[in-house]
Amino acid sequence: MLQVKAFAVNHVQENTFIIHNTKNAILIDPGMYFEKEFLEVENYIATNQLTIKEIVCTHCHFDHVFALKWAVEKFNIIPKFHEADLQLLQIAPIAAKKWNIDFKEVYSGEFIAIDEHSTITLDNETFTILHIPGHSPGSVGFYNATNKFIVNGDVLFKNGYGRTDLPFCNEADLFNSIKNKLFALPSETIVYTGHGEPTTIGEEKSRYNL
Repeated sequence: MLQVKAFAVNHVQENTFIIHNTKNAILIDPGMYFEKEFLEVENYIATNQLTIKEIVCTHCHFDHVFALKWAVEKFNIIPKFHEADLQLLQIAPIAAKKWNIDFKEVYSGEFIAIDEHSTITLDNETFTILHIPGHSPGSVGFYNATNKFIVNGDVLFKNGYGRTDLPFCNEADLFNSIKNKLFALPSETIVYTGHGEPTTIGEEKSRYNL
């Protein structure tokens, strides 16, 4: 059984995730900003004697990539994200500045592009990648059918959905992603969101009468 650990971090309480089995782990959306947040993540990894095998991003808005450069350097792993979000990573310091947040250490190195033809693996566990644009052009969800959960970034929330008033957002794409990609998953699927508490596909479908 996979373990999913969420850390609510930075100025906007973004959820950084560590998904792991007994030894190996995936780091998703490293958004740590304050020193205590880095220590909390490092202590969790050390206490559970985990080895980070993958660094992946659901999307590249600044609050989800504050610690991407740190993670790449610490674990010596090339990150993976959808190439359509590279533009968001590149303008992350400008976007953060609009929130009066200083973002100095933006990652500008090599990355591995992922899409719906890709998979992420953790030992014998496989994560299907769903391209779910709208909140950002390269938003993706990491779906594990065996353990019945998806990490979907800022697309679908408990009692809501992602913003579409930011650069490169598209409201029509977002609603299409939710209706035709996320709501096609089994109702019992747990949705781990980019902010706030988890929900389920069934719970959110019932709100939209779909």
